[in-house]
Amino acid sequence: MEHMRQSVGLRAYGQREPLVEYKKEATRLFREMEQRLRDQVITMVSAISK
Repeated sequence: MEHMRQSVGLRAYGQREPLVEYKKEATRLFREMEQRLRDQVITMVSAISK
């Protein structure tokens, strides 16, 4: 989260709204985490059911 906060802060120099950028980045990272979790669960369940 700290790394994300710093990178978003740098975007403010590029005339972007920091709060909007922070929310976008957090949403993107959360969705990536959800997808990785789904993939891992599917892999584990399929390994167990064999």
